[in-house]
Amino acid sequence: MAGLADGVEMPALGRPFRLGMLYNCHKDALLQEHTLFDPEACQKNAEQLNHNTEVAMRVSCETLDEKAAALGIKPSLLTSLLCGLFEAKGPAEYLFSPLRSRRPDGRITYMSSSLERLEKLNLNSLRPEVVSHQNIGEFQATHVVTGVWYGTRAVWDYENDATPSDQMEEKAAPEEKKKVAFLSEGQTSLKTDDKEDEKHILSNPGTLPDPMNGHPNLSRLLGKAEEKGVPIKIHLYPLNNLQLPESLMPCCAQSFQELSDALHSGIKEAMAGLVELEAEGQALSSAPAGRRFPEIGKKIQTFREQCHQSRQGFREQLAKMVPSVRTGEKEEKDLEKVLVQAQESALQLRRSFDKRKKEVGLLNSVLSSLKESKAVGLKAPPETSRSPAAGFVVAFMFTSLHEEDPYFPEQKRHLPSRRPPSEFKDKTQGSGEWHEDEAIVRRVREMARSFLAFARANQASRETEFLVDSVPDKSRPGAAIYLYEGGDLKGTSFEPPSKPLPLKVEKVSHDSVQLRVTPASFGKEAISGYQIEHRLVGEDTWLPSILQKKEDTSTVRGLWPDTEYEFRYAAVSKPGCSESSDVTDPVKTLPAASLRASKSTPAGSPGLLVGSQGSGAEERNAAEGGERDPAQPRAVGGKEKSGAPLAFPSAPLTERGTAHHPDPKGMPKDVACSLCQASRILREGTPSVYALPLEKVAFPAKAPWRKYRFGKQEDPQVPHRVVVLLGETGAGKSMMVDGMMNYLLGVQWEDEFRFSLVQEDPGQSQAESRTDTLTAYEVHLNRGWPFPCSLTLIDTPGFGDTRGRQRDQVLLEKIREFFNSPGGLRHIDAVCIVVQASQPRLTQLQKYIFDQVFSVFGRDIGDNIQILVTFADGQTPPVVEALKAGEVTCGTDAAGTPAFFPFNNSALFASNVLDSNDEDSYHFNRMFWEMGLKSMKTFFQSLSNLQPRRLTSLADILDEPTLQGVRHRVQMALVTLRRLRETCRVLEEHWRDMEAHKDFEYEVESVLHVKRLTCDPRNRAVNCQNCSYTCQYVCGVQNNRGNVERLAMNTPHCMVCPGQCIWQNHFSGDFVWDYQIVKEKRSFAGLKRRYQGTSRQKMTENDVCSSVLMEADQAEKELVRLIEMLTSHLQKLPKSALKSSPITFSECIDLLIRSEEKERQLGFKERALLLRNLKERVLPNTFTRKQ
Repeated sequence: MAGLADGVEMPALGRPFRLGMLYNCHKDALLQEHTLFDPEACQKNAEQLNHNTEVAMRVSCETLDEKAAALGIKPSLLTSLLCGLFEAKGPAEYLFSPLRSRRPDGRITYMSSSLERLEKLNLNSLRPEVVSHQNIGEFQATHVVTGVWYGTRAVWDYENDATPSDQMEEKAAPEEKKKVAFLSEGQTSLKTDDKEDEKHILSNPGTLPDPMNGHPNLSRLLGKAEEKGVPIKIHLYPLNNLQLPESLMPCCAQSFQELSDALHSGIKEAMAGLVELEAEGQALSSAPAGRRFPEIGKKIQTFREQCHQSRQGFREQLAKMVPSVRTGEKEEKDLEKVLVQAQESALQLRRSFDKRKKEVGLLNSVLSSLKESKAVGLKAPPETSRSPAAGFVVAFMFTSLHEEDPYFPEQKRHLPSRRPPSEFKDKTQGSGEWHEDEAIVRRVREMARSFLAFARANQASRETEFLVDSVPDKSRPGAAIYLYEGGDLKGTSFEPPSKPLPLKVEKVSHDSVQLRVTPASFGKEAISGYQIEHRLVGEDTWLPSILQKKEDTSTVRGLWPDTEYEFRYAAVSKPGCSESSDVTDPVKTLPAASLRASKSTPAGSPGLLVGSQGSGAEERNAAEGGERDPAQPRAVGGKEKSGAPLAFPSAPLTERGTAHHPDPKGMPKDVACSLCQASRILREGTPSVYALPLEKVAFPAKAPWRKYRFGKQEDPQVPHRVVVLLGETGAGKSMMVDGMMNYLLGVQWEDEFRFSLVQEDPGQSQAESRTDTLTAYEVHLNRGWPFPCSLTLIDTPGFGDTRGRQRDQVLLEKIREFFNSPGGLRHIDAVCIVVQASQPRLTQLQKYIFDQVFSVFGRDIGDNIQILVTFADGQTPPVVEALKAGEVTCGTDAAGTPAFFPFNNSALFASNVLDSNDEDSYHFNRMFWEMGLKSMKTFFQSLSNLQPRRLTSLADILDEPTLQGVRHRVQMALVTLRRLRETCRVLEEHWRDMEAHKDFEYEVESVLHVKRLTCDPRNRAVNCQNCSYTCQYVCGVQNNRGNVERLAMNTPHCMVCPGQCIWQNHFSGDFVWDYQIVKEKRSFAGLKRRYQGTSRQKMTENDVCSSVLMEADQAEKELVRLIEMLTSHLQKLPKSALKSSPITFSECIDLLIRSEEKERQLGFKERALLLRNLKERVLPNTFTRKQ
């Protein structure tokens, strides 16, 4: 601070200067509590000059020097500010904002100032005797404030980080492209009612070359100076020049040693570098890698903390050293040592930041490439986030992100932030990080490319998920691909199959092409087989052919002579297929003159892929693999995967290998023929049988049923029909499902193919049901199919097989559970009873089946029962008379005769080729086919006219409002009985403690009533204050008794709450009562006091045990009484018509057991077991169902 002999002017920087205040120039400190002159003297000798000036300009903010120059801060004052000798407020705060933007023109700063008046002291008129302090030197003051300029100052700091591509979208989201900081000196702030002014100021800064001209109301935004004026600039006068008596001015050191320009520059550059490093660290934390991986975020946070600590330590040392140098107590070389240490610390931090920036850049590039694929999920680890529908999870794991930053060892992260910067030493010499190893980086990028290609190829698969995460694994630095199957880790070095090399053509015949496969080296070990596709040259649709074994050569058969084909293939692994190879050059089969093979392959059938061992390889592979899931993958290259919606070729092939032209609706004329090309062949013949491609619908793993979907629903307005088939084992239910499907697909007798929904287990006994698990087939045939429809066919296991009647009861329970399951079907259109035509009378088993139909589906299902007669011969089947004689409830014709539909499914898969040696069989089979075709047409016409029946399960009856109170009492009694039984068990275990008169604690279950607020405060609930029970939940009821009486009380007493209290005890509120079963600690001493009560007679341990047993017996009797009451209420409900006979006590207990298992409160398994034991004791014969 040169020129102490003269007055000094400097910016106020938000400090509260007043006339007469003392100032220390060595520390640039304002002594706010001390003034040189008395306030009255200052007021009398002060004069005020008006200054009505307004200045607005655009200033540069690229460097700290430019910011300081804009604010009028000289180097000496700037050094004091950087050292932390005082804190600046207002516009000076932007000195420490980030110095750079992503674009050269991305930051624009405007500064506006308005000076209103100048107040100054007339020193000539002040006498020494008005000095208020007798020893000024005690305060180390060097100057006095003799002038203050009042006004306002503001800074508008715009930052536009939009890239050129972002600017094109600026109209869509301008608020994301611009940031503005409004910093003012004093109390100036944007007014809430000046929205239009604010909007104008926040407009594009490029249109504001002059804020004063661009906005005429800038002065109004800043406010009136006399209301908001604060000190903007001050004038300081040296105390030495006041010629005060020496008694008032001791000869303390008043010299001022200004720092050299080199030191000013060094301090400024060192501090600016640390501020900028911290800002860059903050920007790095917002990068995708910093947000995605907590390990990276932690490292960046540690770096920012080190920057902050280093800057704070540097400032504290400067705050001590700079004033000492200015007063001459220290020399500049001492300050230079501090500066050198700070520069070394900044250098170490810069090296650490460069390494972290390189690591984040590498992670960002990998994440950017993976993010392009929608199949890859950037979420939590697969152990916790894997979807139950996915059988496999392929996870790209970064394995080295957990490594400690070598610059900041763990033991130093917790050191005090005030340690000297010299403690930062370079600890990384000789230690390299994973992202600095070129070999590791190259391997990571190669794995990322392979992982991304594999994810794209299997994007449509619902069986495989793809995730990105991190896990510490020092054995595989950089990254690794983890494979999970069924939630279990199967491998930590999985290499997905890469895109294979093109196929090589080795041999060509008139109907086949032999090909050689060459897999890529990366991922070769994971390959289990190959999938080869072919298509006609010029066509878009690829036809899949499956090869299950891992063989070098494969032969695609069933091709057309003299036709050009193209081929490609993909490598198959357990989690999915690789990316398809490049397409081969056109390959032309030999002309028809070279035909030597048989003509068994039907026209329009797909090419059959076999291994090098012959045409039977595919059948042998299927046999070796056991039962095959109908939803097995069929295609490659992302065209069609397991779980993907069914897709068909665009058009079937004619005899010459060309495609049919689509009809005007856009669908092929023979879609059934084209469907063969997307199906798996079960057996060849005349006709050949194909397994339809199905999508497996996800259900809980232990669900006793399966569900498959064929096709995709396009029009939700199409009514969805539900058909369930019941019958004895061997009646032909599964064959009936196949017959219905062939009819819906438009298969004709002359066609050389048939379709099957149900695949039979080859090792199964004929005496057992062909369908061992309840299976639902959801079928969607959209526009263009012969019979567009949407229906669910439910194929149930057969009753009465060799495993006995107990299994029939289990099957019945499975059917009931299927319709009552969450998300299950809630209506039914037809219950089809499948019976054989030759039976002259109904068997006991058939009567049992009809009885159970009403038990499961309700009494009103009678009109929806349809009789499907199998093994019919064209005459009236005897079983019809048996149904009539047995007075079976089902759909009837006008004469009252049971309506039936005759079928003989023996013709479904029979040969349709006329054999001169067996012409009778051919004609019989054709007659049966025509009969079935006619019956199918009649059946589906009848199905469309049936009224759907809503299914209300017996478990739903318990939710009736009038039953809630009784049900609640049953639940409380059940918990009480469970608690008493548990208490008895605990007393038995602690018998020795009781004999020794020792106290002990134990835990039992108890009921805790809790209040829960309603979702909407306007919705009210009617609550009983006596029972702590919600009797009715309604909307819009005010808190008064009149509304309660009107809504909940039809009688003087409430019929819902457990106590059936009068309505005066009920109130409406914004909460509902709920209960929780919790564990509660109790002691034997407390139990003993409870039973002893007010009696003066002392109870022994035996007396306590007897009391508990007696109370348990009474609780059991009360529970039985309440269950009987609940059974009586159930029998009186209108919905009890769901059963043909009244609900029994045993069935009521079954409902309570299901309710416990559904709610799954604490201890539900034990209470369910208690109910089962109670059922066995009270009704020992309830498990024997009457026939």
